[in-house]
Amino acid sequence: MDIIIILIAVFIGFFVQGILGFGGGLVAMPLLVISLSVVDSVAVLSGLMAVHSVWFTYTLRRKTEWKIALPLGLGGILGIIVGVALLLLSPPLLLRKLLGAYLLLYIGYYFWSAHKFRIAKGSSIIFGFIGGIFSGLFANGGPFYATYIHHAIKKADIIRATIFGALVWGNVLRFLMLIIAGSYTQPLIWSVVLALPVFIVAGLLARSIAKRINQKAFEGMVLVVLIISGLLLVLS
Repeated sequence: MDIIIILIAVFIGFFVQGILGFGGGLVAMPLLVISLSVVDSVAVLSGLMAVHSVWFTYTLRRKTEWKIALPLGLGGILGIIVGVALLLLSPPLLLRKLLGAYLLLYIGYYFWSAHKFRIAKGSSIIFGFIGGIFSGLFANGGPFYATYIHHAIKKADIIRATIFGALVWGNVLRFLMLIIAGSYTQPLIWSVVLALPVFIVAGLLARSIAKRINQKAFEGMVLVVLIISGLLLVLS
């Protein structure tokens, strides 16, 4: 039963990401914690994200603005260390409530980011560090990286490549830290292996039908689900 929930969570999460370009981990996490602990849920996503980000960073390396990606990545590495430590040391119930709070925080960020605001030059390491903490805790620090990159770069293809270039270091480090911590039991390893093709199929399917879907309506539905999930986790 657990593996079915994991595969469904991975498919739905990364189908959403394929349609909207964001939200894979955000959507998958509250589904994964139905049957797994927060630590195990992060471990499953970490295995998938490490493979995904290494591949796309390599294929998009010529379009990446490394002078922006590397300082963000450095801050992210420092933040990941803090985030993973908090993940491994915090009580399970507290982690569930923090996950719920993070989902609600993301909703606030989503609406706040619609308004223009200034970002200080040289703050990339700070944005990377904050994103790294949440990436280490919940495998979901992307919004902080993306906020900085969107203000520094205007071309969509360069933005996408640079986001991967900034995230890859933390994604790989989080995966390695969880391996060293002994988080990957044999059943969890098999879960990651079985989830990998589902992860790929979800992305390919989303790309093939993305243009036929009303993205605004779909995005609104996802945000409502995240609000409900966040409230349920906070109140659990």
